[in-house]
Amino acid sequence: MNEQRSLVAPGRAEVDTTLWTAPGSVPATHAILSWTPEALTCRMVCAEVEPRATYTRPNDPVHKDSCLEWFLAPWPGTGLYLNLEANALGTFYAAFGTVADREFLTPEQRLLVGCRADVEEGQWSITWTVPAELLSALAEVAGREPVELTAGTIMEANFYKCGDDTEVEHYGAWNPITAETPAFHRPEEFGRLELA
Repeated sequence: MNEQRSLVAPGRAEVDTTLWTAPGSVPATHAILSWTPEALTCRMVCAEVEPRATYTRPNDPVHKDSCLEWFLAPWPGTGLYLNLEANALGTFYAAFGTVADREFLTPEQRLLVGCRADVEEGQWSITWTVPAELLSALAEVAGREPVELTAGTIMEANFYKCGDDTEVEHYGAWNPITAETPAFHRPEEFGRLELA
């Protein structure tokens, strides 16, 4: 296992670890995380000129397009995490659970997730909003204590850029992953996230 990176939010994380593909294959990508007591907000920005965006239905396999992903583990060490992935159309995949037992968010839970896509000249971005209300709903599902969005709260996360079916296949991460083949679903290798 690699050394765990740390992010203090509000703050910025560079998705600067190229995985499983040639150096230079991952477009420059970063995540900016902020919070209020009501919600976590993550804006991911990618310097990709013509992002592949073909999927349009909820929970389509957007990782095959140009994709930005945010995995959030509200209860460190439990293996439980929220898995959010989106393409440049704003089509998003959302699931919660463990690596072995993960389910799509219910329609009601999906409605709580904010996902806005912005495509500009030379870059595109996704802005995710995860409200405290959703974290409370997930806590109930998981039988865990609700997470308070307050200074000092510790969670874990990772941020990814991928494109399985893009012209140049690529995989990048903020916190490095030691798997030998593409595998983002590794909560044991998420980085540390502290609210401040």
